[in-house]
Amino acid sequence: YGFAYYTEADILRVPRQTSQAAYRINVIRYVIEQESPVHIELLCKRVSTLFGYQRATVGVRQNISTIIREHLQADVNKVGDFYFFKKLKRIQVRIPKTDQLERKIDHISIDELAEAMLLIATKSVGIMQNDLLVVTARVFGFNRTGGNILTAMLKACDHLVTSQKVRNIEGKILVNLES
Repeated sequence: YGFAYYTEADILRVPRQTSQAAYRINVIRYVIEQESPVHIELLCKRVSTLFGYQRATVGVRQNISTIIREHLQADVNKVGDFYFFKKLKRIQVRIPKTDQLERKIDHISIDELAEAMLLIATKSVGIMQNDLLVVTARVFGFNRTGGNILTAMLKACDHLVTSQKVRNIEGKILVNLES
């Protein structure tokens, strides 16, 4: 389907600043820009060492929230547990490399799942909804479609239907050509 591989933002690429505060701001902006939409837990994990922690903690989460509120509001939107880079024109679907652990389903935004579904449905004329859910799950590296995965896939599919990008006609998903 031509999806990009998911890669973690390499915070070592961000040039060091004279001010630790400016450096933290730039690193957080960089991670959000590279991984948008990024789940708050993954963002905390990437930048925890900047705040003197080895893992994501409540303190890291509070520091990130403060920095975004005070310095990055013009660049970043928060929707649920995800941070989106505002200049992002289209959600990029990112799938795991074969040797890479996949992201947890909770760490993939409904928007990203929906974008993957839309592209799959576009290339699979008249795909059945159940098949679309399974194919999308497989693309993201999930071999099973248990409760959480199925729930997320159904939300993404419902999102496409309510946004009128697709129609569900008797279980068959059809892409709206106007979208």
